[in-house]
Amino acid sequence: MPRYKSCSGVLIKKSMELVKSYFGEDVPESAMCTPTENRGMIFTNDTGKEYRFEQEGLNVWRSHFDECLAGKAKESGVEVMAGTFKEME
Repeated sequence: MPRYKSCSGVLIKKSMELVKSYFGEDVPESAMCTPTENRGMIFTNDTGKEYRFEQEGLNVWRSHFDECLAGKAKESGVEVMAGTFKEME
């Protein structure tokens, strides 16, 4: 940790609500990047057709956001183990 993601650091409204629900606070400002507000995304396929996903969201640095999540997990007693894999039983 932190890891780097190849895709963007957009948190959709549902993700923002889950952070508030689980941790009792909003996404930390230290994890946000500029511009902070995201209003959606437009995807274009190889024929030029556009697909719009319009929804409130936040732009975050995933490395900072993921570190905040790992810190919250540690505070609650979880042992965070990066680079490990446990097969489901």
